[in-house]
Amino acid sequence: MQGRTNAALAAIFVLLAGAALGGCSSSESKSPSRGRSLSPADFVAAGTTQPALATNPATENNNPPRTGRVLASSDVNVTGPVAAREGLEDTTTTVAQASTNATPIAGITLIDAKVGDVNGKPIFASAVFDRGTLTQEAMGSRLAAEAKRMPADRWRKLADEAITRWIDAFIEDELLRAEALGSLSVEQQQGLFSFIEGLQRDLQREQGGSRAQLERNLEATKGLTIDEWRRRQEDIELVRAQLIDRVYRRVNVGSRDIRQRYFQLFDEFNRPPLATFRLVVVAKDNQAAVDGFAKELAEAASFADAAQSKYNLNKRDKGGLELRDLSDDPAKMELFATDKLNEVARTMQTGQTVGPIEDGPAQLWLHLESVEDRKRSLYDAQLEVEDRVRGERAENQRKRYINTLRDRASISDVSNMVSALMEVAEKRYLPAAPAAGSKTIQTTPR
Repeated sequence: MQGRTNAALAAIFVLLAGAALGGCSSSESKSPSRGRSLSPADFVAAGTTQPALATNPATENNNPPRTGRVLASSDVNVTGPVAAREGLEDTTTTVAQASTNATPIAGITLIDAKVGDVNGKPIFASAVFDRGTLTQEAMGSRLAAEAKRMPADRWRKLADEAITRWIDAFIEDELLRAEALGSLSVEQQQGLFSFIEGLQRDLQREQGGSRAQLERNLEATKGLTIDEWRRRQEDIELVRAQLIDRVYRRVNVGSRDIRQRYFQLFDEFNRPPLATFRLVVVAKDNQAAVDGFAKELAEAASFADAAQSKYNLNKRDKGGLELRDLSDDPAKMELFATDKLNEVARTMQTGQTVGPIEDGPAQLWLHLESVEDRKRSLYDAQLEVEDRVRGERAENQRKRYINTLRDRASISDVSNMVSALMEVAEKRYLPAAPAAGSKTIQTTPR
């Protein structure tokens, strides 16, 4: 049985091989003689004509190729990549020498530069000095004004400190914004969008109800389009929401904390009474001034108003204001520089006016306006104490959270960014005026 199966399989393979060889020529063609090499013509069906190669007409007419000649590329119309490359392989390249007499553009001033990144978001010099950010004002005008009124070394110190604070605040805002944006759910994103829409409607209504009017007002007052204003509001709300969620909600202040801090600050909340005096000094030998002030005092609504008289030689712009801490018994204190004035001040009652008092070359009027009791009990001070403790703890929590975000963020070196910005600031605000014919170009697209 096995032998018959093998024989059948062998017969099938022989038939298949014969069919394959038979397909090489038509049934009318005779098989090529044994030992003859096959040519392409042997694979063409009977009755068909083998296509000839297209030749160059000029070559064909003038110099027809001989039988068996190998055609050159010039004899054939060649297309495709070969034709595209033809003529390039044997070329000679000549490199022109750069001219050494080129004249550079004089006085080029860089007006913007990228100084670093925070998680891939670039920081441009124009944001620091010209545009500002969602929480940081541009500082260019301030630095320019300070450069005009202080020595260069003092200005550099001030600018370095201000730029460092600006960069730190920008990094903090960007980290909080990105963290908040990454944690928003779809519902929260929709809620934020609706909230910003409401802010825009309210602002538009305040500006007269016209979107075009709102656009003009934003451009005139803030230099922003409506879309830019919306993005800024979104950033502000994202930062605020992140601080509330990750900082302020995690700060707890109990009654025990308030009590402990109150007694730590006991002297601050139990200061001595504060006496508010008003003193008018008029030259005694100027009788017209003495009479003039006496008349004004009689007609004035209050002693403080009269003390602003042109005749008063003592702190006229402040209405003759004199503040005294009553840390001891007033009868034992030196409240003023002269004995006569002290004698009067020690026995005065609130609201009382004494004068004129002759004291050397002057005529004096003294008024006791008030005596403030500055002692505050724990009950009275508890809200202020709580706010202070909560603020301190929130600030510590915020710093820890920001440091955590900075540790896992990609931030350019702060000192390098400050150095780059200082270089830009010095070129902008400290140097002499640019030479005539100078040009200003912008090198970095925003």
